[in-house]
Amino acid sequence: MELDDEDLRLLAKDRSLNVRWWLATWPTTPREILEILLQDPNEEVSRQANATLHDR
Repeated sequence: MELDDEDLRLLAKDRSLNVRWWLATWPTTPREILEILLQDPNEEVSRQANATLHDR
């Protein structure tokens, strides 16, 4: 199942740290969403988004 961009944007702002972190780890998460996650207030999420971007 694929999620559309609007659903992914909502998940990127989800109150659950785990949801945002897993979104940052998915290899198919679009760059635009990872860039949102780079600004996440949680350092672990932003660090993971950065790592995922650099692995591409």
